[in-house]
Amino acid sequence: MAYEVGVIADEFSFGGPFGGASSKIAKELLSLEPSAIIELYKIYPDRIKNPSFYLNLHNGSNFGGPIFWQGQEYLPAPIEIEGIENDSKGGINRPTIRISNYYNGNDRYFSALLEEYNDFKSAEFIRKRTFLRFLDDVNFESAQNPFGKQDFSAQISEETFVVSQKISENKMIVEFELTSPLDRENTKNTSRRIMAKHCPFDYRGLGCGYTGKPRATEKGDCLRNSDGKYIPQGRLYNKGIWLGSSSYNQGDYVRVYSGIPYSYSGSPAFNSGVALSDSPKVPIYYVAKKYSQNKDPISNPDFWDKDGCSKQLCACMDRFRYGTVPFGGFIQTNKYQFNANV
Repeated sequence: MAYEVGVIADEFSFGGPFGGASSKIAKELLSLEPSAIIELYKIYPDRIKNPSFYLNLHNGSNFGGPIFWQGQEYLPAPIEIEGIENDSKGGINRPTIRISNYYNGNDRYFSALLEEYNDFKSAEFIRKRTFLRFLDDVNFESAQNPFGKQDFSAQISEETFVVSQKISENKMIVEFELTSPLDRENTKNTSRRIMAKHCPFDYRGLGCGYTGKPRATEKGDCLRNSDGKYIPQGRLYNKGIWLGSSSYNQGDYVRVYSGIPYSYSGSPAFNSGVALSDSPKVPIYYVAKKYSQNKDPISNPDFWDKDGCSKQLCACMDRFRYGTVPFGGFIQTNKYQFNANV
C-alpha cells in the first residue's frame, strides 16, 4: 500500500539556505528533547531473480500497527539487530538480525519464504531510520503529525546489507548474519574468465547460438576443396546427419554430435545422430572436400574439412553480420598501459 507524499517546504528543506534535510536531522539530534527514532526495514528475498517482490517491516516498538514513511506502508514485526558499528579503521560490519517467524497472521511465514527463495542467499536488507517528528501525517489522528512537520527527505540513514549466511531457523525466529554488498569474498558472481580477445562459448552451443552454414575452420581458414580452392557459400548443401551408406559430393556438409563417435571393433562409427545419455548434443559439421562414400568425417581429413570458430571477434562478426553479435569476450579489458609520468 502506498500513497503520494507532499513535500513540506520550510527553511530546512532541500535547497534551503541552511543545508537541507541533513540540517533538520542535525537540529533534531542536538535538541534537548528529540523525538523517538523509528527503524524501518525493506527486505528483498531474492534481489536477482525477483527484484520486484519485497517486504516492508518495522520493529513495532513505537507503533503497534502499520507505519507510513515516504508514502509506503511498513507492517509491524518483532525485529532485533545488533553488531552495527562505525569502525574508524574501515572495517565492514557483519550485524546479526533476528526476525519473528510469525508475521501478518501467518505462522512460519519466513520459513516458507526461505524454502522458496533458497535460504535468502540473494536477499537484500535495507535499514532506514528517521525521527518520529518527520513521519507522514497519515500515521496520526486528523492526518496531522503532532510532533512536527512530515518530511520524507529527513532521513537519519539508509544502510544496505546482503545476507552472508542463515544462522538459525525455528518456529519462533529466523536469524541471519548480514554484511556489506562490498564484501563478496566468498561469492561467485560468474564462472566466466575475463578475456579480451577470446570467446569462451562453445561454438554453436549455449551463449553462441550460431545455426547457419559452416563458415571456416577452427584456425579461421577458409573452407577448401581437395585442390585447395575456396568453396563458396552458395555451393554448400546441408545433407543432415552423416550416414556411412550415403555418398557425398564436394560442398556437401553433414553433422554429428559431440560424443557421438564410439569405438566398435577398433573402427569409429556413428550412432545416427542419437547422442549417448552422458554426451553433450552440440552439433559438429564437416564439409566434403571431394566425392566420398563410407568415409567418416572424423577419421578422414583428406575428404572432410571440420567447421569451427577461431573464437575471435572477427569470426563472430562474420557469422552474425545481420544481427546482434554474441561475442563472449570482454573486448574493452585489454591490458592497461602503465604510465609512470601520470
